[in-house]
Amino acid sequence: MKYYKLTDYYPRDVFFSFSDKNSIQKSNLEIGLNSSSKDKLIYTVDKFDSYVGEYDILPTIGAPLVSLKLKQIIEKFNIEDCQFIPAIIEDTSSGKINEYFFAMNILNSVECLDKEKSEIKPLMKSFPNGPIKINNLFFKSDKLKDHCIVRMLESKSIIVVNFTLLEKCKEFRVKGTQFVKEGNQLSPSFVDYN
Repeated sequence: MKYYKLTDYYPRDVFFSFSDKNSIQKSNLEIGLNSSSKDKLIYTVDKFDSYVGEYDILPTIGAPLVSLKLKQIIEKFNIEDCQFIPAIIEDTSSGKINEYFFAMNILNSVECLDKEKSEIKPLMKSFPNGPIKINNLFFKSDKLKDHCIVRMLESKSIIVVNFTLLEKCKEFRVKGTQFVKEGNQLSPSFVDYN
């Protein structure tokens, strides 16, 4: 089975930001802690674009925001790997809200970086055991075989998906997702969606 790094695409250079008003910490979602809160998560954006509802994943600071369509596709595969928390997106310029997205809390982190094939460097030379920069990315597929979607333990900002989920996203014309192939991450090769 092949595996890919999941990224998002949105026409405008913007991030939907995890709000300080939330009762849970953004870092809890970034490391995959299960949330027992019943509160909707609040995200903010400078303005709503007319096409925001056409996208199934949005660029975020915090847990990824996904549409009901993408949520349902993922749930068909692995209800245990993800928690979907209803979200409220606030337009800070007009005060309008959008409640059609979910924060995707990826609960599983798997040590799946193939350190022999990958080219990695410390992000900061003075902190060699800290965050890493990955120039060439390869996965240990044997560590991923039981999962459809996970966070990579070595760099939790990286979301890894399998080929089956990629195919379902293609089949259902999920908009805004990009799948990066293994290899060069400085000049990445994306899966052709057409």
